[in-house]
Amino acid sequence: MDKELRKALAAKIDEGEFGVGDIRAYLELFAAIGNENEDMKEEVEGWDRVVVLQLQEGDAHWLKVAGGEFSSGQGMPGAPDLVLKAKGSTIAAILCGEKDATMAYSSGALTVEGPLPDAVRMRSLIGLVREEIEG
Repeated sequence: MDKELRKALAAKIDEGEFGVGDIRAYLELFAAIGNENEDMKEEVEGWDRVVVLQLQEGDAHWLKVAGGEFSSGQGMPGAPDLVLKAKGSTIAAILCGEKDATMAYSSGALTVEGPLPDAVRMRSLIGLVREEIEG
């Protein structure tokens, strides 16, 4: 895991400066943490998925879990299993813990294309990543 990136993102989150421009770096760190964290590996056992964070502003970022290994990237992959759509500011707020994903979904600020249980699992993974970052 990139300890400098973790430290930089933790500082931005603590200072309330985490934003849309940090989503790509966050997902890179998410993948690195996922590849090292045993709780996350246990959470995704047998769960191979491609999850896309689709920003209403047009950008898309993806997270892939395959065989318990995480990777991330930018753009829209061929056939994602789950697409989470929202304003970039909403997605950034969910990732850093300022906004609850369930509340965003309930209010219509976040839409889910794909199985809701997968979205719930993503919410759990985001929580584990946040714990690791805030360490």
